[in-house]
Amino acid sequence: MPLQFTKVPRDSDLVSKITTKFPYYDKVQLIAPAGDYSKTPPSLRASFQEYETSNLYQLCLDSPKETFIKAIPQDQTSLAPIFQNSLTLSHGQVTLRLSQPSFQKCPNLQSRNKGKITKLKSEKIGHGGNYNAQYRYEIKTEVAVPELKTIISTVLPRVKVSIYSLDSDSQLPIAKSIAATPKVAHLDICDRYEALTIYANFDENQIVDANKLETQFATRFTISNTISSALSDLKWHLLSLHQGEHHILMQDCGDSIHVYEII
Repeated sequence: MPLQFTKVPRDSDLVSKITTKFPYYDKVQLIAPAGDYSKTPPSLRASFQEYETSNLYQLCLDSPKETFIKAIPQDQTSLAPIFQNSLTLSHGQVTLRLSQPSFQKCPNLQSRNKGKITKLKSEKIGHGGNYNAQYRYEIKTEVAVPELKTIISTVLPRVKVSIYSLDSDSQLPIAKSIAATPKVAHLDICDRYEALTIYANFDENQIVDANKLETQFATRFTISNTISSALSDLKWHLLSLHQGEHHILMQDCGDSIHVYEII
């Protein structure tokens, strides 16, 4: 996947929009200068839960707005994503990704003006005509649509759910470690991204030829499975955001933020 680089003003609304580009992240690494958070570690008022349920429809109805839910049939969790049925809920909108046989069992929400249906041509399975090849379908609808209960009970009767939410009563565990931040202004964009990513992930003594770059002491905080909207008030010099195969790396360069993206 190609590397994209953008430079945005430090106080721009774009910084927040980039940070929340994905509703959740599998792993976040916050690299702060040595003086920041020396007395009080960052606080991330959020929660993450993962469990199995047969009550997905009610869970969607009862979830607060600032909640992201991802659900996969319990018997499909070991399959590659292209072979999984899935449901996601974000800001009241439900997105279903279904195999062709599962999709054919669902009521046609589009004909009733209750949803949008997209044939995912990039997710074709097999080759040849209709009998040898199948497509996957995406349905977007609102959580309040009554037919959603039927769809869930038909194609997602028992699921493994992952729930990411803002939570004033809970704090995600944060692992603290020593890190180094390299000075990379003299490198080209690709080398800058590579060096910053390596130092964000590894300790200096684990990096081959680490002495080729001048570094400064920093503190690394690692957070797993968090909703992106919980990241808005954190202080950082480097922010490394991982979601599946996607990676966003943000560097505070004073009056601007350098953003490196592999999406």
